Amino acid sequence: MRQCKKRYILSLLVLSVFFCINAQDEPPVMNKVRQRYSADKTLQTAFELTIYWKIREKEEKKRGHLFLAPGDKFRVELGNAVWVCDGRTWWQYSKHTGQVIIKYLLDVDLSHHPTRILAAHLNERKFVLKQENDPYTVVDAVIDPSNEKSHASTIRLWIDGKSGIIHKLMVVDDKGNTSTYTFKKTRLGEQIPEEMFQFEIPDDAKVLDMRE
Repeated sequence: MRQCKKRYILSLLVLSVFFCINAQDEPPVMNKVRQRYSADKTLQTAFELTIYWKIREKEEKKRGHLFLAPGDKFRVELGNAVWVCDGRTWWQYSKHTGQVIIKYLLDVDLSHHPTRILAAHLNERKFVLKQENDPYTVVDAVIDPSNEKSHASTIRLWIDGKSGIIHKLMVVDDKGNTSTYTFKKTRLGEQIPEEMFQFEIPDDAKVLDMRE
């Protein structure tokens, strides 16, 4: 009985801390960020992805490019993998295996995909100020561990305070693995050629068309 009471009191303390944080106003820079990264604008950026696997104590690094346009159009090039979507059809190509997988976009789970990671965090979360230095403002997402679908324990953004451009995104999951995206040469609102969202299948590729 005494243990249950202690757990109840601890739960109340955790909830009270969470709601106090959640009641705070967000840093003003977040308004600028959300305007810059709105869903009706295009996004082009190069990025470096560093993943630290805690249990294996191993670090993995990849480089890539990301192109986003309204209407669920995107292109992601990451290491030996390429994902392309024209808003309806989704292609995944591995240079390593030489295989192309084709699906309808509606059949693809993009919840943890690089194309969704920024939008999901910006639109669904509230942020609090962690540190404010020139040139970057650092903010942390307010996370409720009891209602965390993405299993993240920390989500942190480094933002250029003047431009509202995101320089870096760090996500730590509940197992202690850390994924860090560092963005470079980010361009917002510029026209992207439509051919970027079409995939030309290599002649020697093995094709698995899952639309049939």
